[in-house]
Amino acid sequence: MAHRDTNDNEAYDFPSSEGNEDGPYTTDSSDIVMDDGNVTVSAGVAFETSDSDGATVTVDRVDLSQGGFVTIHDASIGGGAVFDSVRGTSAYLEAGVHEDVTIELDEPLTDTEQLVAMPHRDTNDNEAYDFVDSDGEADGPFLTGDDAPVTAVASAQVTAFVDATAQDTDGETVVVDSVTLHDGGFVTVHDSSLADGAVFDSVRGTSAYLGPGTHTDVEIALDDPLTEDDTVFAMAHRDTDGNEAYDFPATDGAEDGPYAAAGAPVMSAADLTVESGENMGDEMDGEDGEDAVGDASDGDEMNGEDGSDGDGSDEDGSGDEAPGFGVAVALVALIAVALVARRYS
Repeated sequence: MAHRDTNDNEAYDFPSSEGNEDGPYTTDSSDIVMDDGNVTVSAGVAFETSDSDGATVTVDRVDLSQGGFVTIHDASIGGGAVFDSVRGTSAYLEAGVHEDVTIELDEPLTDTEQLVAMPHRDTNDNEAYDFVDSDGEADGPFLTGDDAPVTAVASAQVTAFVDATAQDTDGETVVVDSVTLHDGGFVTVHDSSLADGAVFDSVRGTSAYLGPGTHTDVEIALDDPLTEDDTVFAMAHRDTDGNEAYDFPATDGAEDGPYAAAGAPVMSAADLTVESGENMGDEMDGEDGEDAVGDASDGDEMNGEDGSDGDGSDEDGSGDEAPGFGVAVALVALIAVALVARRYS
């Protein structure tokens, strides 16, 4: 509907004046000048650059006119890799507005990357994302009025990543499959009492100093061996005082705090199965070979000589540091533990 500016103030006063000002244009026959049309609400997505633990990213807001999903593509989609660029997809989302949608990535990020968030329809109504498996025949993206996919682009800033998986152990060592530390530091093993708030008492062991980069198969000797099965948490820590020594417990968290992403420590959960005492005894006696005392080459790897393939440090050197665990940060840690535990359940 076209409206006049009857009072010449360049402000629309029709509702506030109860129709006395800025009334609609009319034809010579006193018909109101207007037209109608159908409007189809497609989808909207907000995706802001943020810190990531490498395993997940969070889409700030998704608005869907019908049920569907939000998919994360990497930058290769710009080169035409429609299917190979898919890095992860949300669970099914009902029609409506969804905020802080966390998406687990199929393959973790170990460095900062540009990502694309794209809302997708559920065209076959089975509440499962079939776009890739159907070669695009099902669950295509929501489109704009120009028939282009609805997207939002942001960067996932990864300063640290940890991957620890379920394993059998003698109770004295834990192996972390992969850890990326862009500014160097340590990876610390906490037992399950971390979930009860025992931030310092839960520490069972810490790696040697690890240089900037990615390190694989990091073996950590436990200062306090495990005697029964447990779920442990491998947590990435900075070397905030630059002395290449792990000072977090000794300083009550004032130094060498954990790397953080989205306000939570970067860590990974692993279920440990502790071998029976009989088997442990055999290993301690050396009956199974040199595995009982370890391989000297592991030390080199733990000192960072195998993985310093890039510093990845922030320009200001500050990164996303979590300076110790106060009450608030301890609460954040517990939330992170719950999230990680749910991810691995």
